Parts: sequence; structure tokens; C-alpha cells
Amino acid sequence: MDRRDGCEVTCYLVWQRPLTSGVSHPVKVFELRDAEGKVFAFEVDAALGRRGLCRLVSKISGVRLLAKPRLFSWFKEEAFCSFQLGGVTFEALEPFGDNSRYWVGPKPVQFAPQINLVRAAFERHTPLLDRSVLRLFKSAG
Repeated sequence: MDRRDGCEVTCYLVWQRPLTSGVSHPVKVFELRDAEGKVFAFEVDAALGRRGLCRLVSKISGVRLLAKPRLFSWFKEEAFCSFQLGGVTFEALEPFGDNSRYWVGPKPVQFAPQINLVRAAFERHTPLLDRSVLRLFKSAG
């Protein structure tokens, strides 16, 4: 466990394929907790990519995408993806425009139970290559 700005950060490993190759590598999910210990937001490894993060979020059941990354968004925008889930608006942003992590959480920042559904989607995500290998083994057995 790590502590930052009075928040407790817990790390989980999630496998994600880089956008440039078919090889899997781990993406870390860092939970951000409030003073009561509730997860109010989380951060993920930026290797996922802005468009990749937005694509993953768009596949969550009940999500309505409000904004996607624009061309050169990494150059101009800190907040690059926004969406609604269960009436709560969430944002994905890259603090300082050049960070190794993306922050995902509700806007305004406060606890929302829907954050658990969003975080679970990242934890469950398997890269395309891994799914192909799993299908190969299923068909052989």
C-alpha cells in the first residue's frame, strides 16, 4: 500500500496489450480512497492509451459516452474522456498533460458506488491476444 495526499492507494495488476505490439504487459490499477476508506477514483497505467481507455469504458453496460479524445488531445486537453453511468458523470484525465497514469473518477470528485463497476471493467479486461489464445485452447479440448 502507498499513501498519497492522505489517500490510501492500493495496486492491482491487470493484463493489457500495448497498442504497438501483440505482446501483453501488466497495467496497474491504483485505487484512491477517501478518509472513510471508500474508493472514490482510481488511476491506470497510461500505456493503455487515451483512445484505448475510452474504448474500454464505452463497452461497460449502461455507459453513455459524452466526449472522446480529439486529435492531438494529449497536447491540448487534460480531461480527454467523459461518460455517464447510472446518472453519474465520470471523467478520465491525464494530470499535467504528461503523466504515466490516467485518473478516472466522478465529476465532481466524491464517492459514487458506480466507480466499482468502472474499476471492475478495467480489472476484468483481457487483451485481444490473450482471448485468441484462450479460444484456441477451448477448441482443442
